[in-house]
Amino acid sequence: MNTAKPNGRNKNAKPPRAKHDRLFQSAERLASDFSLFPNAENPSVPHNLEGLLAEKAIDRRSEQLRKLNVDRYVHETVAPVEDPTRPSARAVLRRLPWVVLR
Repeated sequence: MNTAKPNGRNKNAKPPRAKHDRLFQSAERLASDFSLFPNAENPSVPHNLEGLLAEKAIDRRSEQLRKLNVDRYVHETVAPVEDPTRPSARAVLRRLPWVVLR
């Protein structure tokens, strides 16, 4: 007895999406088991950089950036990243008041 439908698929076969949904759910489960930010907090390591800039200054700058056209936004946000005189992340981390563990 032929169980194939006119389109050539077996009527008992699961649709391809079901397989992908299972893979996605499995990946989600695995990702939730792995955390880059473990629950055990080390009080000597700050979880934010509070105090480097005042919250009002951040809000003010964010509002200024929101009002810019695309070209000006790129000029003010992307161009500085490409500046060869910009300090490296390593140089910035050395200036912070705590030890960074590798």
